[in-house]
Amino acid sequence: MNKLSMRIVSGWISINIGHYDYFYDSKNKRFVVMENNYDTNSISKLNEERLKKIIPPVNYEILPNFAEPANLSCITITGKCNMNCPYCFVYPVPKMKNMSVSTAISAVKALKKQSDKHLTIYLWGGEPSLNPKALIAACNEGQKHERLSLILTSNGVFSDELFDKIIQVDNLIFQISFDGIKEQNNQKLLTNKNSLPIVLNRMKSINRLNKKIILRSTVTKNNISNILNGLGLIKDLTKTYMIEHVHTYVGRSQNQKTQEPNINDYGQVIMKLLYETEQFGINLLTPTLEGLRLSSPPKWGFINILPDKYLSVTNSIIDSSNPMFKLLSIGKLKRKKIVISLKKVKKMHDNYIRNVNIYCDNCIAKPICRGGIQRDLFCSQANITMFDDTRCKYYKSVLAQWILSIIPSINSCLKQEGLREGMILLKNNNKDKNFFPLLVHKNGLKVICDKSFICPH
Repeated sequence: MNKLSMRIVSGWISINIGHYDYFYDSKNKRFVVMENNYDTNSISKLNEERLKKIIPPVNYEILPNFAEPANLSCITITGKCNMNCPYCFVYPVPKMKNMSVSTAISAVKALKKQSDKHLTIYLWGGEPSLNPKALIAACNEGQKHERLSLILTSNGVFSDELFDKIIQVDNLIFQISFDGIKEQNNQKLLTNKNSLPIVLNRMKSINRLNKKIILRSTVTKNNISNILNGLGLIKDLTKTYMIEHVHTYVGRSQNQKTQEPNINDYGQVIMKLLYETEQFGINLLTPTLEGLRLSSPPKWGFINILPDKYLSVTNSIIDSSNPMFKLLSIGKLKRKKIVISLKKVKKMHDNYIRNVNIYCDNCIAKPICRGGIQRDLFCSQANITMFDDTRCKYYKSVLAQWILSIIPSINSCLKQEGLREGMILLKNNNKDKNFFPLLVHKNGLKVICDKSFICPH
């Protein structure tokens, strides 16, 4: 993987393999293929100039706006949790707080009022079910509004009484943490009780009632193979599977550097998971895969309403006593309204642009990522002291391996048309609008040769 020649050319992600240069336009989902008879170990300078002459540069200008309407938001119902997961990216504080019922209701109303499109609210923690009254209040308020979805992020360990109440909420989706089918891969409760049987039974109950489940796993060295082996169970429970990697710059996971998977191992596992999940019609979510699916810049607006009504731009901060709170807070919930400090937004914007220019200047993932993988750090301070580029390496590893997985289909398509060079378009061949494939197969992506395109010499 490290021997691949990749770089950015006019906003296109370019890669050299043998006597061919492949240029990918992530915005318009297309490849341009050119013969390289001059330098088979790097992108041909001649081909770079040819590309610049025949196609306008892809604009991927980074213009973060942390004050734009937050159509994806978060309400921290409580900071308390019944587990102590070592890889948790939430920073532990001595006295975690609960949100009041009135604040939970006001938070939903305020977020909906500022939203200009469909609003998705994550009900977050800690473990939200440990504050059942506020959780129920938020759910009840949420189902009163049109174009609003609620996602309960939970470890799945909560009472039957609470479950019987929230299962009735029509627009509620369950996002359950699940780290494999073996007991040693799933975290124990603080009571030292094994959580796996409880979580499995809860997920099966949700599934029987035809409610939507998103499964969320954190990949570590210990469970990386176990996650692959658990797909037989996963396919019967969900159509959306989210993979997290260890966030070693924040929270408890700062002590988990030794548990990070090898860069190439991570990329290969994600690609294996992608192949397997797409056969079952499951959307696999990772930062890179989501970036590849988007044709437009990421949404910058994100608000997390904390129990004490302060606003943060990240879900990794769940309490205002967090050491990074002042750097990532942008306002407060006042009189049922979102009040944002434009001064703080401006500072975050300047920090973000400065850090992207420092750390992302020559990154091959920049047209897709736009610095988003390091969002919290980039907008929090001008001089980063906690920068860890492992997340960036994971991102680039998956990107490179995805391009390599597409190239055989591109070559085959050109060969069928009797061409050695040309433009290939990637089209979604699936009729299910909720399924977003990234691989070429019968119900996935389709590669189409643009016969009107000519590669001049």
